[in-house]
Amino acid sequence: TNVYDILKSVPSIGVGLGSSNASPSGLPSPQSGASFVNLRGLGTDRSLVLVDGRRRVSGSVDSSAVDMSMVPGGLIERVEIITGGASAVYGADAVSGVVNLITKDRMEGLQVSVGGGISPEGSGGERVSLDLAGGTDFAGGRGSVLLGVSYGKEEELRTNQRDFGSTMLNLRPNPDNTGPADGIPDRVHFEDATFFGFSTTGSFLVGGKWYTADPDVRLLNVGTPIDFVRGLGAEGFRTVDLSRQRQEQEVLATRVSLNYDLTDNLQFFIDTDFGRSETLGSGQPDNTTQGGGFAIRTIRRENPLIPADLAALMDANGLASLNFNRVHSNWGFRSPTLDRTSHSIVLGLEGTFNNEWDWSVAYQDSRYENNAKWDNFSITEHVANAIDVIADPATGEPVCRSRDPGCVPVYPLSQEPLTPEQAAYLQHTVLRFHRNEQQIASFALNGDLLNLPAGEVLFAAGLERREESIKTQDDGVARQGAAHLFRGQEPQSADSSVSEAYLEVVVPVLSELTFVEQLNIEAAIRVSDYDSIGGTTASKFGINWTLTDDLRLRATSSVSVRAPNLSELFSAGIATGAPGLVDPCTLSQINLGTATRPANCAALGIPVGWVDPNSAPAKQAITGGNPNLREEESDSFTVGAVITPTAIEGLSASIDYWNIEIDGAIGSFSVQEIIDKCVDSPSIDNAFCPQITREDPGPIAFSIYEVHVTRVNVGRLNASGIDFNANYSIAAFNGDLNVAWNGSHLLEHEELVDANDPTSLFLRKNDPDNPQFKSNLYLTYSRGPFSVGLNTRYIGSTKLDPNVLTAESIDLNDVPSRVYNDLIVGYEFDNSIRLLATITNIGDVDPPRRDGGGIYLGTRGHYDNFGRFISLRVSYEF
Repeated sequence: TNVYDILKSVPSIGVGLGSSNASPSGLPSPQSGASFVNLRGLGTDRSLVLVDGRRRVSGSVDSSAVDMSMVPGGLIERVEIITGGASAVYGADAVSGVVNLITKDRMEGLQVSVGGGISPEGSGGERVSLDLAGGTDFAGGRGSVLLGVSYGKEEELRTNQRDFGSTMLNLRPNPDNTGPADGIPDRVHFEDATFFGFSTTGSFLVGGKWYTADPDVRLLNVGTPIDFVRGLGAEGFRTVDLSRQRQEQEVLATRVSLNYDLTDNLQFFIDTDFGRSETLGSGQPDNTTQGGGFAIRTIRRENPLIPADLAALMDANGLASLNFNRVHSNWGFRSPTLDRTSHSIVLGLEGTFNNEWDWSVAYQDSRYENNAKWDNFSITEHVANAIDVIADPATGEPVCRSRDPGCVPVYPLSQEPLTPEQAAYLQHTVLRFHRNEQQIASFALNGDLLNLPAGEVLFAAGLERREESIKTQDDGVARQGAAHLFRGQEPQSADSSVSEAYLEVVVPVLSELTFVEQLNIEAAIRVSDYDSIGGTTASKFGINWTLTDDLRLRATSSVSVRAPNLSELFSAGIATGAPGLVDPCTLSQINLGTATRPANCAALGIPVGWVDPNSAPAKQAITGGNPNLREEESDSFTVGAVITPTAIEGLSASIDYWNIEIDGAIGSFSVQEIIDKCVDSPSIDNAFCPQITREDPGPIAFSIYEVHVTRVNVGRLNASGIDFNANYSIAAFNGDLNVAWNGSHLLEHEELVDANDPTSLFLRKNDPDNPQFKSNLYLTYSRGPFSVGLNTRYIGSTKLDPNVLTAESIDLNDVPSRVYNDLIVGYEFDNSIRLLATITNIGDVDPPRRDGGGIYLGTRGHYDNFGRFISLRVSYEF
């Protein structure tokens, strides 16, 4: 139902964004349902997606990434993937390469394809799709029109609908750890964990014991406590009960193309497309985390709604008030509903001069809009008012102490759903509008420049003017910070423009010599002038050397640039909750980092032996743009060989080494990485500590209050590897047999935040997002109308965290490899009906069970998190 689901299995493509990993933790995400490709694992912003060689407007709320779900799959003829050094030819954002979706340009007749699929491993994730593509010539063949429509619908797949996701796995500090080099793992995995401190029935600590109201007051089963918010086998809140493996989504994408020959050498063309998607993303219920200055988790003894057994417990312990924690599952889920639309129109003229040079001039206008809403967010102050209840002195009836107009008393430990009146006062639907616009005017020219003894010099040149704008608007309640655990950003309206000129040439140097059948030199340059950062230059130089019919060598060296996009520069910023953080300066962690951690914590003013008194509540993470960003600049080099041995008919192979070094790479780091690096650096004079704000002296002195996660130009980002491909076709068993094998071996993938600080190095190679080795093996056999294929996908073993300081940092740091097999069987009848049956993940192979910052590694894009899936597709050509 989505071309991204196919592309993500290509070895040279890293973990991008798709339905399977949009919001694994269950927290609301404005990106749910979008599909962004990530070449080389270097980031979706560095992968340029084109349609028929033309740019697309961004489909992201905070980057320049293109939403591939908006392109109708029924019209895609093929996909070209060009990795590394493409910036000079295709422009900015092509640092790691280009994905070019080539659509059908001419058809006569109509093709209809209907498909659907289910999993025998359980309900959830059911899919249906319809693709229609048709076209015809008119005006005696001078004109042609092409129409494509794709519709797809996929049901949600919740985490607990699969056996491997039925229990929650968490990586937490080991309570048995005594310090470094003690042979005891610092962090351990806990199976069957829960947030016992946030029970769905409420939890409160009285007299050193945990109680709940279920609805009667009783002791809470805390299992084997790990820390305040998690417990092994305890009662409590489990994120796996609410998070989704795949999002519920419905997509409609259309495209119409028209070409008309005005003269023999002049053609008019127009391409227009429209797409719409509706996605229901993951969301969790409201909870008592963070009060925003209001007492949203305090029950006072004078509250007349308190049941007798709870009142007796408070009286027995002399309590005038009681603090509780709870996930309010009976208040509804804060799930986002995302309504996206995308439309684009390209019109232009193309023709041929008398010297046979081809030219084209075109204008493109595109727009992408995302209307998002999150239901059931509570208003923090209203919750505080509604649970602070007293008896009316005149009537004795429960009333809100604040007497705020509209306030309706609420007993926060009740298991009953909110009444309409309570919901109207407590809750708010958060709204966010986002729009990206893009206008492009271009002129292109290509042809033969001159003849040399070794062949013709080919060239391509062009001019382009591109203007882009972004607009974001959150509703007033969110912007004021009144919505609990949701801080809206101020309105954003920004625009930028760039003018570019490019030239590409292919020069034949030698030909028809011994060991030089053909030697070509390729060169390209692109000069850009941005109104935001000024001028940039990208260049490319390459050699293609055909020694014989059996062997061709190739090498390319290039300089690429990527300008910061509008969101990276001007995003107004947004504050969100960051749960599950561990303060490295707390007593249990102070000796688990570098040797400088204790001294750095002391330099921050934190006393020896300090224990974080506020470890449970989520901290505030503030993300935003940075107008001081500069362009990224990368040097890339590739060298390889193409082997087509004439002695073995049907065999071809290639192998290529590639290396990309990006200086000033734009990036940001997780909240936990920022906190750890602040005190694990040689001193607190680093890029991380200024991003952290701690509480002033008081009951929760020194606790982290908020962390600023802004984008910065990091010191360096390097990646290198080896790609290989082999293909063999032979006539066998009265049919045709084809064997294809391709893969990628990652040699390096690392990021240095501060070029002057070697401790700011983050290793990405061989983490679950960037396996050291990936490969695909395809076996296909066809005989007449029958065809069968077996695809084998291999993901090598990885490390959960390749940056661990010692072998005892994590108990299960090794992530095992995975092998997935898919079976495809097709048959084409004489009446043009074609059947295609597919079984993906035949062996029902589970994803690795390791906590990866979300639920488990099934939420990472490389691993199958669906289980065995069976689909059937029927196609017919009129």
